[in-house]
Amino acid sequence: MIFLRFFRKFIDIFWAAVLSGPDKYPSKCDVLFFCHDSDRGLQLDGRAYSPLIDSLREEFEILGLVSSVVAHPFSRLIGSKAWANPVSLNRKHFAVIVLSCFFNKVMLDTLLFSKVFKSCRARVVITIGCSEGLCLAARKLDILHLELLHGYGYDVIPWGLNSRKTSHLPKAILSMDSVSTETFLPIAQRGIKILEIPNPFIKKFVGKNSSYQPLPSNDIYPIAKSYVKRIIVLLQWGYDGDHGKYTHLAGILDNGLFPKKLEQVIIEMQEVFWHFRLHPVQHRGQKYSAIRERLHAFCSIHSNCEWQTASSLPLPSLARICSGSVSMSSMASYECANFGLKSLLLCPSLRDGNTNAGLFEDLVSSGYAVKSSAETSYIKSWIDEAVPLKSNLLNTSSSASWQKAIEWILANSGLDRQVSKN
Repeated sequence: MIFLRFFRKFIDIFWAAVLSGPDKYPSKCDVLFFCHDSDRGLQLDGRAYSPLIDSLREEFEILGLVSSVVAHPFSRLIGSKAWANPVSLNRKHFAVIVLSCFFNKVMLDTLLFSKVFKSCRARVVITIGCSEGLCLAARKLDILHLELLHGYGYDVIPWGLNSRKTSHLPKAILSMDSVSTETFLPIAQRGIKILEIPNPFIKKFVGKNSSYQPLPSNDIYPIAKSYVKRIIVLLQWGYDGDHGKYTHLAGILDNGLFPKKLEQVIIEMQEVFWHFRLHPVQHRGQKYSAIRERLHAFCSIHSNCEWQTASSLPLPSLARICSGSVSMSSMASYECANFGLKSLLLCPSLRDGNTNAGLFEDLVSSGYAVKSSAETSYIKSWIDEAVPLKSNLLNTSSSASWQKAIEWILANSGLDRQVSKN
């Protein structure tokens, strides 16, 4: 079984390398961005858009800086398929995998990324996900490398970053909330700068931009207008045998999507419209086609459910027309709180004494989340009482935190002199 999974993964990355076409190095730029297909959760004007990376890219371009984008291995949304025309290095990454059977992978990665950085002459590199070799290459070339955390409320340092050598870490972490900022403080003692910034996408929707809408929004859900209430169901990967190292998620859900008791609630509460929103990994990933088919079949037989539009809309657009959110343990609950929505969290791993008990405690204490077992009567009661609260905007409405971060980035990369000339 293990061999079969390995073989399938090898075939997947082989075909990704073949089908993506010839590799291209990024063009000359000031700021270089890296992210994966799974981070490009939106489709705007027919092209994949990353709410985090593309929003950050736009912020730097407003300053007159030039940017380029590289797709992480083994992405397929490259060139004109995505905003900023990301380039692919899939074939080179495949070669690294093969050669790593004989040579040190960190060394091979370092050589590859050194060539990438030298080719584009970027002074700043911003990533969602970074290999040790990428970090080391950036440090050797004295390039300012920042890792952008793509979630909220981290209560432990993830991805083994705290066990890496300092030279194999980014020079700075971009955090989007105070809980994550505090969690990452131990690596700050090793000289890593922790910068807390607003979510660059969410901040487009607040303050003077509160009417911002990147997609046409008139009559988004005309069918839902006759319903008393609308609820977002935030779906996640990890509950359908795809948990990987997160073994505490194994066997929790029979259907891999949501608790059986929630299905009963949906049947009984016909006056409520349910917007099922896939995680971007589930929405984009080829291996999740069965999940999408299963969800489609479910929504097809329940007239008060929909998933395709809910999974494609920007979450703020959806949150504005809903009364609350339900999930197992989705970090998107923080984004819902940005727009005043309370979240009902049903994963057993969140309960006291279990693996993820420390997650979402800030939302719970501020009244924006409740951790509960999946009991029909409680879910119905919670839905009945769900009404939007005052927006919990974290630092999203503050321009000061972003301004402070951008000043540090420009000063520590040497780009401040260039921006002052623009």
